[in-house]
This record gives sequence, C-alpha cells and structure tokens, in this order.
Amino acid sequence: MVTTIKLFRRLLILSFSGLLMAISVSHASSVPTFPFTVEVVQPPHQIGPTGFYHLSVSSGEHVTLYAKVTNTSDHAIQLTPIALNAYSSDQGIFYQPPEQANLVHFTITDPQFELKQYLKVPKSFYLNASESKIITIPINVPRSIKRGTVLGGIRFLLFSGTISDTISMPSSTLLIDQFQAIDTAIQLDFDASESKTTSISIDDFGYDPGTINLYFKALNASARIIHDISGSYELLTKEHQLLFQGVISPFSMAPHTKFTYSIPWNYQTLSAGNYILRISINGYEHSSWQEHYISINQNSVQKTVEKIMIQHPTIQNHPPTLLFEVIGGLLAVVLCLVVLLFRKMKNN
Repeated sequence: MVTTIKLFRRLLILSFSGLLMAISVSHASSVPTFPFTVEVVQPPHQIGPTGFYHLSVSSGEHVTLYAKVTNTSDHAIQLTPIALNAYSSDQGIFYQPPEQANLVHFTITDPQFELKQYLKVPKSFYLNASESKIITIPINVPRSIKRGTVLGGIRFLLFSGTISDTISMPSSTLLIDQFQAIDTAIQLDFDASESKTTSISIDDFGYDPGTINLYFKALNASARIIHDISGSYELLTKEHQLLFQGVISPFSMAPHTKFTYSIPWNYQTLSAGNYILRISINGYEHSSWQEHYISINQNSVQKTVEKIMIQHPTIQNHPPTLLFEVIGGLLAVVLCLVVLLFRKMKNN
C-alpha cells in the first residue's frame, strides 16, 4: 500500500511538471532582429548628442551629412531613403513625408520650414549580407531663413513582403504590404538668439460627431521648437455647471506647425446646446484660464447616436488550442492512473 501511494505521488508530480513545462513553452516566443542599422556619422559642427543630426548653419550654406547603413541580415536587401518633414501632435513632434501626413489635422503653416525641399535624397541602393555603406545626404540651406530652426529627417525604408488578410474581409482577400523603417531627425539652427514669440495660440473650437471629441487648433507661429506644453481643461454648461475635466499631457511643437487637439467627450449624456470649454496651457500666450463657447446642434447629436449605434464586428477570442490539448491529455493520463491505482488498492 505504501509503495503504491509513493508511486502515485511521483506520477502526479511528473504529470504536473510536464503540464507546467507545456505552459511555459507555449508562451515562449523569439524576438526577431532588425535587418539593418543606421549610424549617424557625426559632422564637424554637430551640436549636443550624436543620436541625430543637430547643426548650426548659416543662410545659403551647403552642408553634407553622412550615414553608415549596415545590413545585419543574412541576405541582400534594398533600402529606399525618403525625406521627412516635422509635424506636431498631442503626442509631440513626429516625422512624415508630406504625401503621407494628414494635412487636414497636421500642417506646416510656413512652407519655408519644410526640410524636404532642401534635402537631396539618395536613390535606392542594395546591401549584401553583412555589408555596410556610407550614404551621402547633401543639404542646400535656404537663403530666405535668417533665424529659427528647420526640422525634419530622413527615413531608410525596407519593403519586407506582402501578406494576405482574410479575417477582416472574409468575402475577399486583402493584400497588405509590410515595411520596416528607421528614421533619423535633422535639426538646422540658424540663429541662437530667441525669437519674439515663444508661446502657442489656440483657436477654432468645436465638437466633431465623427470622433465624438471636442477639439481646438494649436498653433506654434514661431520659428523655434516649443517644449513641455501642458495644461488642463474643463467643460461646463452655460450655467457654469462642471460636466467633466482633464489634463493636457506634456507635448512639444515643431516650428510653424498647427494641429487639431482632441478631447474625448467624457459625460454620460450628450444634449444639444451651448457649452463652455475652459483651457489653461502653460505654453499659451495667456497663462490664466481662457473660456471658449461651443455650440452643439441636434444634427451633431443625431450623428453621434448613429456613430455609436454602428454595429462593430464581433471580436472572437480563440483559445490557445494546442495548450488546451496538452493540458487535457495530461489530465486524462492522471485520471487513468488514479483509476488504475484505486482498482489495484481495491484488489489488495
């Protein structure tokens, strides 16, 4: 009897050890390595950190930048350099080619500050496995800018294949091109002296039923980068009853840029009427609370209701089938062992 119980315990321990191993293996995943790297070759007049290009330049100057690009994969690849402009958003400064930027919500207000037009982008090039190349990036610094900062960057783009997606469109096959990219920022400073305008301005307040957001437009009309813009907001009825409030998280704005800042509607009901949006921003030209009136009509309320009532596709959570099969098999083995041992104990 004692020997049988000890054997049962050992088998039980082994079974559950195998179960834990199966669980840990099913969750293990390998992290893919990036197929190439881009290293900034520091120019002689680099300012500050070397993770990006930051130069002090003069109007009409010709500057050449260099980047060391290395293929870290075991096969040949083709890379395409693309010039980027700098835009602003509530998440901070981001870099995009103008044809991919949403020019409705993110704009550059002064075309002179679009870096793309001053970059001579290299053509696409190939790299063999483990090969490195020095890529030349010429810049024609504009003569029209005397002070301020021109901000942008360069992107090295790799086409990594096309996949088919039939889940989101069951009746047809959706082909999706996949790309991998590395962006490197380029900052050209013309004059170290501060410009007169160092604050943002806000205007064009309203409500968007398509996104169910309040919004306002933030503008940096200066030629400088403005950092650490933050603040608070409150929405009140016209009788000054507080409906909801929130915090504007810190963000930065590129020179001469404008974007739409969205505030999610955070009250249980939406009714037509007049509201007061109170905003306080530390980068605003007036640091105190500013009140702005917003009118929401019945048509906007109806569009919001229609937006909410749109039936979204049901998300199906498929369980990890292999894991459950392993668990079920191990439990079945344990159950069989228990039955056999009890039969043996009964016979004894």
